Amino acid sequence: MLMDAAHRARVKAAVEAGVDALLVQHNIGQGALLEALEALEAGERYLDPDCRLALDSRERVSDELSEREVEILQLVAEGCSNREIAGRLTIAEVTARDHVQNILRKLRVDNRTAAVLAGVREGYLHWTNT
Repeated sequence: MLMDAAHRARVKAAVEAGVDALLVQHNIGQGALLEALEALEAGERYLDPDCRLALDSRERVSDELSEREVEILQLVAEGCSNREIAGRLTIAEVTARDHVQNILRKLRVDNRTAAVLAGVREGYLHWTNT
């Protein structure tokens, strides 16, 4: 799997999903692709240096979504309003609104639809065919 950047939450999600090789795009020309192929051939998982560093980091980067924000983004993707989010998570509507605003800011988007698309693109949301 190729990522634009090694955000800890996204790397962790990819590892938990069972991805065999995880690379950050800017490391491709630095030998990471060859190392990944060699690891896969040997039956091993490969995480490029940026991904390993992201997993080892104990502090969250300020623009990463928290677990709660990812949970709320999933509800936004399901089409829930702030009131519906509040009801499902047993939080105040204003709290749901604040979480949605933080998600928009962190993903650098202007609306809920763009947030969902960014969430998919950046690995926070995963679609399943059900």
